[in-house]
Amino acid sequence: MASTSSTSLPGVAFVHFPDAQYTQRAALRAAQAALEPQGWRVVSPQDEEDGDALRTAPKTEEEASAWIDRVMAGQLKTHDHVKRIALFMDYDLIPWDLVQGRGYIAASSTSTASEPSLTCVPVSSSSYCIRKSLIRKNWLHNSVHAHSVKSSASPSPLTLLPRTWSIDLQFADDLDELLIDELYDLAELLEQGQEERRRWFILKAAMADRGMGIRIFSSLDGLRRILEEFEEQDESEDEEEDEAAKSSSSSSAVALGQLRHFVIQEYISSPLLIAPPPSTSSATPPLRKFHLRAYVICVGGLSVYLCDEMLALFAPRKYSLPPHDDDDDDAERDTTGCDIDTRVHLTNTCLHAQEGDEETGQGNVHLLSRLCDEDASCVLPPTASCSSSSSSTPPPRPLTSPDLAHIRQLAATTIGAVFSSAARGAGATGWQCWDQAWEVFGVDLLVGRDVEAAEGSDAWRMWLLEVNAQPDFAQSGEELQSVVEKALKRAVEVGVLRREDEGWKVGQSRDGITLCHSEKMRGAW
Repeated sequence: MASTSSTSLPGVAFVHFPDAQYTQRAALRAAQAALEPQGWRVVSPQDEEDGDALRTAPKTEEEASAWIDRVMAGQLKTHDHVKRIALFMDYDLIPWDLVQGRGYIAASSTSTASEPSLTCVPVSSSSYCIRKSLIRKNWLHNSVHAHSVKSSASPSPLTLLPRTWSIDLQFADDLDELLIDELYDLAELLEQGQEERRRWFILKAAMADRGMGIRIFSSLDGLRRILEEFEEQDESEDEEEDEAAKSSSSSSAVALGQLRHFVIQEYISSPLLIAPPPSTSSATPPLRKFHLRAYVICVGGLSVYLCDEMLALFAPRKYSLPPHDDDDDDAERDTTGCDIDTRVHLTNTCLHAQEGDEETGQGNVHLLSRLCDEDASCVLPPTASCSSSSSSTPPPRPLTSPDLAHIRQLAATTIGAVFSSAARGAGATGWQCWDQAWEVFGVDLLVGRDVEAAEGSDAWRMWLLEVNAQPDFAQSGEELQSVVEKALKRAVEVGVLRREDEGWKVGQSRDGITLCHSEKMRGAW
């Protein structure tokens, strides 16, 4: 009797990000580099071998399900069994019924009508279905606060976020009621700022990204003006306007009645400043404010990894302390109508690109480790509360390798504590840590002076500003695409292949990623 051989395919990975071609290219290359040596089949709609033309690429969850069915039918004609399926695709395209528990039900090549042979193929996805306690700014603060009040951890995870207030309002007039209730302490701080030293705050829309709805203010009147501007967006929404006639001040405005949820964060006036080396000019580069964009990999329920290579995203203009009294308003009023130039104090590259600032662009995005290699200058300015006699900025010094190692250690500690608190503080309603899910987040961090350290010390601390799902990898630019691809490759290795080496301790770095937190969340929801 002739023997028949059975073949088994280790897995099939589906890669599809239709609205982000930069991400699509990087994700496809990363998946191929990580999975194909393990015998996996990596497919995308652009793969002509599977008969899927780009024009018929899936654009909905239903179309993605049909695409998966077509590809799996073809694979099961040549293989008796497919062991696993990995969905590396846009959140809105993931068929969640496949991930949630039942897996993919497939008929093997030996199945017949009289003797059906069905198998359940486990499915993993590149996103958690529910993770709003991370990616919504108000949920992040509330979740971390809920866990902090019950936790004995020192320092409290809440201190790793800027001081934050969450507000929910539909009309600008709702502010008056909030000021005597949830925002009573903010009102006191703003009133003190009018009498003593001016204090600045940042308003952010809780569910917006790319710089939409971000404003700076230092008075109750300033906050009211901002909310009234956003309320006008509701009224003008149905009006047809010539795009060219729209003012740049409204380009980043949001509709108050539609979003409703906002956070107010205290402005951190003593950030670490760096002077990135100029690409063309030989002039001395100015010291500028920046924030770190870190790529963080979360796996199952719950391991958290930090990609060691981080980006530094710079504000386009030289940094100066924000004005601290009414007579110190010599700063240029920016195009959003703020009393302070956001091109100095906000580091959101999308915001400045929308405003058309000629100084912005790819030149404001740098690899942090490269800045260290190029001996970029850095300095910690004095805090705004320093007396005028001691408020002069110290001379710059080179950014060193020990500085880089210290920043990475601060980032790993901060991310581990905040992500763990967000998962515990919100529970299943805020973050469902499914074991079969993994995701890459873009985390924004700010390094600054630790005002609680001993006087005269150069102590640094770090704040986590926000967490972004499906981050805009394209802001890295073509020059840094290899960095993105390596981060995604490591994400596939630990997320899909689950390559978590034995004895990997929190704080240790292996092959470009650092373990920030590792704990089996009870039940993993």
